[in-house]
Amino acid sequence: MTTLDLITSALQMIGELTPGQTPNDEEAAAGLRLLNTILENWENARRKVFIIDNLRFPLTSGKSMYTMGPSGDFDTYRPVKIQAANVILSETTNPADGLAHPLELVPSRAWADIRERSLGAQRPLRLYNDNDFPLLHLYLWPVPTSS
Repeated sequence: MTTLDLITSALQMIGELTPGQTPNDEEAAAGLRLLNTILENWENARRKVFIIDNLRFPLTSGKSMYTMGPSGDFDTYRPVKIQAANVILSETTNPADGLAHPLELVPSRAWADIRERSLGAQRPLRLYNDNDFPLLHLYLWPVPTSS
């Protein structure tokens, strides 16, 4: 199907042309401009849907589960997907001074295989996201402790 075929079909569907009739040059040019505008809007809308953001939230010693989304423990937009996560340990109050330690993002099966979920450590190693709605639940293992 060519672009002209698509424009012709659209004009026939809305009753501007009868079956078998083709658009004149002005109608075809107007149809092409409109089609390009629609495609440009779709492209712009797609760009606005997904973003990659780097968010930082403090952890609480002894707490292994956090909610994320509007009014959650991590009060922000609810992400569609978490691609990566780190724990930043810092000797100062400025997290930018700290060292980032990647968390392993684990699926539900690997999370279910953890037997001792109350085990504590200075920093967690794994993150499980249950992807619940409206707030997702983030589970850390081992449970972060201050030491």
